[in-house]
Amino acid sequence: MLAQIAHEESSQCCKAERSLLRSIEGGCQISMGVNTTLDDDTIKLTATLLSRDGQISITESTRGSRFDAELLGENLAREFLKNPHARPLLGPAGQKRALTYGYMEAPGDAAAAAAAKDQEENGSPKKACIRDD
Repeated sequence: MLAQIAHEESSQCCKAERSLLRSIEGGCQISMGVNTTLDDDTIKLTATLLSRDGQISITESTRGSRFDAELLGENLAREFLKNPHARPLLGPAGQKRALTYGYMEAPGDAAAAAAAKDQEENGSPKKACIRDD
């Protein structure tokens, strides 16, 4: 059933974007915009990293086969990580960055446990952003 509504080209563009964000741990703690275009079988992946005040803007871009979408995202992430102007905006190398704010940023089962406790105490379910560390 999913095959009837899935659009392979769009899925590959999304894979490139998600691979970039995952590779630099680009959750809601950094300001980054990502644009992906597809021309025949070529993906152009462009991302802009901004400082919180918007005074610094760094744009990197790459292109390649849509069949290498995840690799394109990883390669573009490496370009940002090598860029000395981007490094201060991304934080120290190897530092784990929270994916979201508050208790939901806890790694692994801790986020799910915190969400369950919150639901028990407040009666309102909240979704946790879980990461495997």
